[in-house]
Amino acid sequence: GLNFALIGNVERYHTPQDNFGNLDLRSLQHQGQNALAGVQALATADLARPAATGAVFFDIFGRTLVHWPAAWSAPLGIALAAALLGALWIVRRRAHVRVAELLHAFAAWLIGWLIVIGVAAALLSVVRAAGAVPPAAAYSWAAYPLGMHAACIALALLAPACAVRLSRRRANSWSLWLVNALVIGALMLLCSVKYPELSFLFVLPALATLPAAYLATRSLAGSTGAMTRVPPWVAVLPVLAAALAFVPILLMLYPALGADAWPILTAVTGLVLLGLAPLLHDTPAGSHRTYVWLSIAVVVLGGGYTLLRPAYSTQMPQRTLLWYALDADTGRAQWVLQPDSKRDAPRFALRDDAAMLAPTLPAGIISGVHSAAAPSLDYAAPELQVLSAELRDGKAVYRLRLRSPRGAAELELAIPEDRPVKATLVSANGQRLPVNFWRAADHTRWLQLIGAPSAGVELELEAPNTSAIAMTVLDRSYGLPAAAAALRPAGLSVTTASQDGDLTIVHRSLVLGLPQRAANP
Repeated sequence: GLNFALIGNVERYHTPQDNFGNLDLRSLQHQGQNALAGVQALATADLARPAATGAVFFDIFGRTLVHWPAAWSAPLGIALAAALLGALWIVRRRAHVRVAELLHAFAAWLIGWLIVIGVAAALLSVVRAAGAVPPAAAYSWAAYPLGMHAACIALALLAPACAVRLSRRRANSWSLWLVNALVIGALMLLCSVKYPELSFLFVLPALATLPAAYLATRSLAGSTGAMTRVPPWVAVLPVLAAALAFVPILLMLYPALGADAWPILTAVTGLVLLGLAPLLHDTPAGSHRTYVWLSIAVVVLGGGYTLLRPAYSTQMPQRTLLWYALDADTGRAQWVLQPDSKRDAPRFALRDDAAMLAPTLPAGIISGVHSAAAPSLDYAAPELQVLSAELRDGKAVYRLRLRSPRGAAELELAIPEDRPVKATLVSANGQRLPVNFWRAADHTRWLQLIGAPSAGVELELEAPNTSAIAMTVLDRSYGLPAAAAALRPAGLSVTTASQDGDLTIVHRSLVLGLPQRAANP
């Protein structure tokens, strides 16, 4: 399969604002060109002999595409690792760095990196617990993300400062530089051998480390004694190459992942910036303190700004599901509201009704709901007609016809028990198509039939034993009864419908069982 997808403006994704008016025609053109090129490539390819390997590819500022066969990555990585190891060995000898210093510098490097990642994760937990950003189970893009963006990047800037602080007494700047180069080389070799498609992320900084090592050996050879300071370009070259590889990915982390991206943003940015630890080690104490306190100030201000802002806005509204659900068995109807935040209903004209808190819908279909009584409207219940029921090879087989008398386009079956029931859709001309029940988090089984014709559908169910099957039949139609207009005021702009949108659901319960045979006299 080939997936062509857009990214960006996620606040409109799966909402009524996800429309042609808000579509960037340049993106549409780009996707069309990519899709057409993919079809043309497949048309001329020998599909009987698919390629045995993939490709490593990346672009440079969106101007040119660099690529090579993935099979080249392992030999390239091994050769580059060998060259890099030799160059670093020479630098270590000329800089008089002992193995104990390297080990101490590595421990400081690793602990410093883990500290800032842990603080970023803790900060995310705090702003989530305070309700300043949506929860992880929701669409987790925040209305005001800039504060956390700044805080997480500032935390990444503190990674080299932590490494310097932890290693200052037992390691110098050369040991910090060597450790960073060794880590880059190790990650490059690992990815080249095990994950070749990712190898370019570390091949670029590893390649840049070779000329940096050459400059280092020249500087060390020209020094009259032990040279304790790393020249700026020796430290900066690998960092610039790493930034070239990682920045395009960093820019897409938040649009792709939402708030969960913030600790990852700190981790990846910190991995890039740890190469600056040697320069920070040699920075005067006053400048070092200024760097640290400014970074801490940005973390505090960014986190504080996020805590003071709401999680949702008119530009980034909260997604809500509002359903009208009618229990055809009892005639009881209710409004069911599920806010994406799973918290209090966001300024809806709907208050929980104590008598309606137990939803009539089957478990597994919706969670974190608010329920209130609704008028019982005269909607016909979905029909399930048993055409036949028989025992076949020790299994119960039911031939059913499902139909929505009110013309709902979606029919569903819900089985509250975790039973391995198989289903087959039978077309008017006798063709048979296996269809799958999906398993909800509470282990109930669900079967969705979308786009059902007005005449209904025929379905064959096969159960592994002859015990009766309790089930719920639902039909779902888009839109709500007129009475719902008062629940979602026209001026309410911090919420929006999402996914399937507002729905009207009618459901009934029934039990399938084989007919009882009379005992032999």
